[in-house]
Amino acid sequence: MFKDAPVRRYRSPRLPLVPPPPPTPIGTYTYNVGETPIMPDQGWPEGFIYARQFDHGYLHAQAVARKNKITPLSRAHFSAWVVGCRLRELRRQIDAAGLSGYVIPAGRDRIPLEDIADIDRKACACAAIREYYNLVRFERCFVTAYLAEVQAQNDRSAHPQAMWRQIAEHGLRSLVKQKHCSSPNEAYKVYKK
Repeated sequence: MFKDAPVRRYRSPRLPLVPPPPPTPIGTYTYNVGETPIMPDQGWPEGFIYARQFDHGYLHAQAVARKNKITPLSRAHFSAWVVGCRLRELRRQIDAAGLSGYVIPAGRDRIPLEDIADIDRKACACAAIREYYNLVRFERCFVTAYLAEVQAQNDRSAHPQAMWRQIAEHGLRSLVKQKHCSSPNEAYKVYKK
């Protein structure tokens, strides 16, 4: 029946000379921590998911300070202390997981290209990294607010100090090391020691 029918031949389209870019690995972890929030006069910065825990811990710390006649910490100072301690703890967990490149500035640039996709998948699955990047911008917020408070006190002082910032930063680092407390609800117990 098809013996005398003309045969049509179709050419397959030519392949493009430049191959398409490789697909992005599934679960690539991004470093976009976002803008540093602003510390309000009362309450907690917008988007701070730990606000209720920190409020509870802060009120206990204030009560303990009044009872023991200790100078109370401001909200920003208390938060910078507890969040700084938590970030230290998270860095240890991240180092133990072999993902320390994610918390070192420009750490990703040091990772060999062939290992990036595998490390990205591990990083996405690591709860410590997710919490670290959620907290790091709030730590900046609290430290900035605390330093602003210290500067205001220094400006009002009869004998202002030239190196007020270095003294305040050193004091905060010492507080994080000597009175390590990563839970705001436990902070008042550590604070009264």
